[in-house]
Amino acid sequence: PAALDPTAPLRILALDGLTDAGNVGALLRVAMAFGATVLCSADCCDPFHSRAVRTSAGSAFKVPVAIGPLPDMLRELSAVGVRTAAAVVQPGARYLDEVEALPARWALVVGSEHFGVSDAVRSACDIL
Repeated sequence: PAALDPTAPLRILALDGLTDAGNVGALLRVAMAFGATVLCSADCCDPFHSRAVRTSAGSAFKVPVAIGPLPDMLRELSAVGVRTAAAVVQPGARYLDEVEALPARWALVVGSEHFGVSDAVRSACDIL
């Protein structure tokens, strides 16, 4: 698998604390379109919730999904050369087109609808 081959492209969409099953399902569809794997924080809505599956139009069963402690997973990815970025709105944050170059191995974190990306996840990311 791509995760084991350090030269293979790797695309990851990480969901941090999303609560709405419809949003999770829509992001599963987006992940499938980009050929991405999905990581869900332990407090994220279940990606296999009936509404998430329905909204995903079946993508929930085609996209690799892992659920667990997101900060730990991101630190492990970063340690093996995967560039991790959090989509945040804060002073000093960069827009995607301001990042020097999108590497072949990346993870993009999207935060919850109400609170955004958690502090613990922000601290585990390379780019904000």
